[in-house]
Amino acid sequence: MGAIPVGGVLQVVARNPAAKADLPALARLLGHRALSAQTTPEGTTVITVRRAH
Repeated sequence: MGAIPVGGVLQVVARNPAAKADLPALARLLGHRALSAQTTPEGTTVITVRRAH
Protein backbone atom coordinates (compact mmCIF):
# COMPACT_ATOMS: atom_id res chain seq x y z
CA MET A 1 0.00 0.00 0.00
CA GLY A 2 2.95 2.34 0.49
CA ALA A 3 3.17 2.96 -3.27
CA ILE A 4 -0.52 3.98 -3.45
CA PRO A 5 -1.19 7.65 -2.63
CA VAL A 6 -3.51 8.45 0.28
CA GLY A 7 -7.05 8.30 -1.08
CA GLY A 8 -5.88 6.11 -3.95
CA VAL A 9 -7.54 2.85 -4.89
CA LEU A 10 -5.96 -0.58 -5.12
CA GLN A 11 -7.71 -3.41 -6.94
CA VAL A 12 -6.62 -6.95 -6.03
CA VAL A 13 -7.48 -9.99 -8.14
CA ALA A 14 -7.25 -13.29 -6.27
CA ARG A 15 -7.93 -16.91 -7.12
CA ASN A 16 -8.43 -18.02 -3.53
CA PRO A 17 -12.13 -17.78 -2.57
CA ALA A 18 -11.18 -16.95 1.04
CA ALA A 19 -9.80 -13.61 -0.16
CA LYS A 20 -13.35 -12.26 -0.45
CA ALA A 21 -13.61 -12.26 3.35
CA ASP A 22 -9.95 -12.06 4.36
CA LEU A 23 -8.68 -9.08 2.35
CA PRO A 24 -11.48 -6.63 3.28
CA ALA A 25 -11.03 -7.63 6.94
CA LEU A 26 -7.28 -7.02 6.69
CA ALA A 27 -7.84 -3.66 5.01
CA ARG A 28 -10.17 -2.57 7.83
CA LEU A 29 -7.71 -3.82 10.45
CA LEU A 30 -4.99 -1.67 8.86
CA GLY A 31 -7.30 1.36 8.76
CA HIS A 32 -8.18 1.30 5.05
CA ARG A 33 -11.63 0.99 3.47
CA ALA A 34 -12.77 -1.99 1.42
CA LEU A 35 -15.02 -0.58 -1.29
CA SER A 36 -16.12 -3.86 -2.86
CA ALA A 37 -15.44 -7.58 -3.05
CA GLN A 38 -16.94 -9.44 -5.99
CA THR A 39 -16.52 -12.86 -7.53
CA THR A 40 -16.32 -12.97 -11.33
CA PRO A 41 -18.04 -15.64 -13.44
CA GLU A 42 -14.59 -17.19 -13.94
CA GLY A 43 -14.28 -17.69 -10.18
CA THR A 44 -11.68 -15.03 -9.37
CA THR A 45 -12.31 -12.49 -6.63
CA VAL A 46 -11.81 -8.76 -7.22
CA ILE A 47 -11.38 -6.63 -4.11
CA THR A 48 -11.19 -2.83 -4.28
CA VAL A 49 -9.58 -0.98 -1.35
CA ARG A 50 -9.14 2.77 -0.74
CA ARG A 51 -5.97 3.77 1.11
CA ALA A 52 -6.79 5.80 4.21
CA HIS A 53 -3.35 6.88 5.47
